Amino acid sequence: MRKTRSTGRRVPRLFSVLVIGCVCSGALALPYATAQDSVNEARKEREEVREDRANALRELEAAILHDEELATLLNYLGTEIATTELAVTMLQAELVVVAAELDAARQLQQDAIDETRRLQDEIATIAVAGFVRSTRKEEAFFGSGSLSDAYRQDSLIREANAEPAELLDQMRLVEEDGRLAERAVTEAAQQTIELEADLADKLVALESNQTESEELKAEYEARVAEWEAKVAERDSDIRELTDYIIANTPPSSVGPATAPPPGDPSVQGYNWPLVGRLSSGFGPRVHPIFGTRRMHTGLDIGGTAGEPIYAAKAGTVIFAGWRGGYGNAVVIDHGGGFSTLYAHQSQIGVSAGQLVAIGDVIGYVGSTGWSTGPHLHYELRLNGSPIDPLPYLP
Repeated sequence: MRKTRSTGRRVPRLFSVLVIGCVCSGALALPYATAQDSVNEARKEREEVREDRANALRELEAAILHDEELATLLNYLGTEIATTELAVTMLQAELVVVAAELDAARQLQQDAIDETRRLQDEIATIAVAGFVRSTRKEEAFFGSGSLSDAYRQDSLIREANAEPAELLDQMRLVEEDGRLAERAVTEAAQQTIELEADLADKLVALESNQTESEELKAEYEARVAEWEAKVAERDSDIRELTDYIIANTPPSSVGPATAPPPGDPSVQGYNWPLVGRLSSGFGPRVHPIFGTRRMHTGLDIGGTAGEPIYAAKAGTVIFAGWRGGYGNAVVIDHGGGFSTLYAHQSQIGVSAGQLVAIGDVIGYVGSTGWSTGPHLHYELRLNGSPIDPLPYLP
């Protein structure tokens, strides 16, 4: 009985230990699972940001490569067309020369044929006459009045009989000239055929290159027009923003007509709104392919999508919203005619009329508006007009 009671008491204790252990382990597992979820979420968000940046870079590189390929192809086709046109001109000139040579060879061939026929007729006539004279040779010789007359007549007959042999030699030479002329005609005719075939190929290639060049030129001009339209859009946005800042700046906040030097106390106290690589500075920029110039009115600072953007100096928000090519933008008035602009935000963190201190989060890095990837476009303006912000930053 004791054994049984003892066993009965141990079972509840063991069960309690197991229950307590399970409860404790569950309590420990819960925050661990929550932390793990947060880590996974952070990793997922990081991968999404990396993918967004990679996609933006690929798009930018593809656009630049596309422009470069268009320019390269147009230059290549221009060279090909010029080379082919020169080849066509040379072939046409060569055809004229070969055609003249062919006509001359045909004329020589015909002359040789005509001369051969004439010599054949002359040899036939002389042969008949010689035969008649030879039948009367003895009669003429013995019927002569003297021996000297007989020898003279015999010499004349031999000379007459020798003429056909000379004519035959002459005819052989003429026939050889005829054969040479015939060979020249054949070669010139074959050369003409080859030149005409080559010319036809060159003309086909020229037409094809010209067609392709016209298509590429149209595409190239469309790309230039697209770029110039974007530049015009940006210029319009800049003018509109300038007018807006001037119209919304309190009269007491108007500053000097020209920017004071960076060391002047009126412009001290600015800080970087974002820590990142400076990808583009203030001033005119030239398109690497089209060669067109446009003014870059601020600094482009590289950043990660969603990264906080900080107020560069304390002031009053006078604009917070969408602004054309600038995308989501914030403008802060700092007094003394100075204001700062923060463009391409993914999300705006302030509203118009809000007072902000230096270092306050005013929004988050994005790629809205006219942008090829996540970054901050930061401007410093004096009385609404952009000035170089770099000298006023630490």
